[in-house]
Amino acid sequence: MQKHQDLFDDYFGVEQVGIIHSDLSWRRDMQSRTLADKQCSETAAADIGYRLLDANVPFGVTVAGNDWLHLEMNTEQLRRFEQVILPATAILSDDQRKILQHTSSGKIILWKDEEDLARVLDRIVPLVHLEGEKFWAIPRKKKEDASAPVIIQLVNGNYDESGDKLLAQPATTLSLQARLVGCKAIKTATLFMPDLSPMNVNARRTDDTYRIELLEGIDWGIIQLCI
Repeated sequence: MQKHQDLFDDYFGVEQVGIIHSDLSWRRDMQSRTLADKQCSETAAADIGYRLLDANVPFGVTVAGNDWLHLEMNTEQLRRFEQVILPATAILSDDQRKILQHTSSGKIILWKDEEDLARVLDRIVPLVHLEGEKFWAIPRKKKEDASAPVIIQLVNGNYDESGDKLLAQPATTLSLQARLVGCKAIKTATLFMPDLSPMNVNARRTDDTYRIELLEGIDWGIIQLCI
């Protein structure tokens, strides 16, 4: 990171799908748990986030706050997402429900369990697609500079707890929707990995999709797409 600060500074995660986090429902859930349950508690939004991460769906979180947490979702926040996931357990105020009522009903997905992931994938074309077990591709951009390179963070999350090791990812193909780079031509694509020299990779475009062949054994890396 110190050698390549330009790959990190001022970059933000791309948010294709939004998750509504209800702080009030989380607090009420915590109050009903035992101490042991609280130590391993996850919010509904976090659980949904893990499912989207495994499916390589870029997402963001908007907070429906309360008198304890003064963060309020608004129509502007919801407008930036293609789809918005509302956990079935969410507790919303009347004002928050009115905001949702002003959001297209076809944009709201009520999430009851992990099977609802299929409904999310039916409604969007994921900006990134990467074959592999828990092999994550996380796109990032600079908000204020449309001409800046687009970054794709590659992370191998396929951890074998019994063996206390990461399982190697096979050679695979990273697919990117052309709109991720503003439908522009990718001039160069460079792969950065720890302890290795940067290497050029070929980004081939077919119709609206770019494809990049990845070598096997990547645990952590960054692809810089210059446009």
